[in-house]
Amino acid sequence: MFIASDRYQEVALADTIPFFNINRLLPQSSESYAGILEVARELYRTFTNASGSKYANLPRGKGEGKARIML
Repeated sequence: MFIASDRYQEVALADTIPFFNINRLLPQSSESYAGILEVARELYRTFTNASGSKYANLPRGKGEGKARIML
C-alpha cells in the first residue's frame, strides 16, 4: 500500500499498488479518537478494495476478513 498525498497517486496507479490519500487539508480531522477511527476505516477499505491490483490475492488471516500482508 502506498500512503501519500494525492500528487503521488499516479505513481501508485501506474504500478497497480493500493493507494491511500492522506491529506492534511481534508475537512475531516484525524486528531480526535473518532477521526483516527475514520482513518482506520479508510485504510481497511483501501486494502479490501484492491481487487484490481497485484496485491489482491494476498493470504488473509483467520477471522473478520483482516488482510495479512506478507512482502
